[in-house]
Amino acid sequence: SIRAAVSMVSNPIRRAGRTQLYISRGPAVDNPSPETFDLVDSAIRRTAVATNALVAKVEPYVPAGERKWPDLLRRHGFNPLYPPSQPRSVWALDLDPDQDDLLGAMKPKWRYNIRLASKRGVVVSSGTEKDIDDFYRLYSETAQRDAFYIHDKEIYAFIFQTFWRLGQFELLMARYKGVPVGAVTLVHLG
Repeated sequence: SIRAAVSMVSNPIRRAGRTQLYISRGPAVDNPSPETFDLVDSAIRRTAVATNALVAKVEPYVPAGERKWPDLLRRHGFNPLYPPSQPRSVWALDLDPDQDDLLGAMKPKWRYNIRLASKRGVVVSSGTEKDIDDFYRLYSETAQRDAFYIHDKEIYAFIFQTFWRLGQFELLMARYKGVPVGAVTLVHLG
């Protein structure tokens, strides 16, 4: 039976002839026992050798306060890294209710800001491949201000184009007087 799964991306390190393994939201482990993590760790290390990797970066999707994972990772030589590539927490929103009910469930200040933006002329519309530069500029500014790492624009362009071709991607752009002021990316799965 399957006890764990790991999806690894091998990213080249410029001018080094080496790579970095990146495991986003993983490894996925049913029961993070030392025995299971030993298997996962050996698979990561075999892949690292095969891809000439200098480092393997893992970002398991673990609830806050979980203690097994940090202990297992440290035992296998992993060290905490800041800033992470992925957000520390993920929230889900049930989109079945109508817009008024969704707004009603928000904090009053959020509702106020949404309505104010609309009154002031902020328009949200679907973006296209032509908007990737604007998206990346906004994302870069946010990353610099909030001190988190982002990849090169080409990586995002490749991901966006791949999911666009599958009909599973939406880039929403917020504009004020035609100038991009915000963006969000959505990947449709299931």
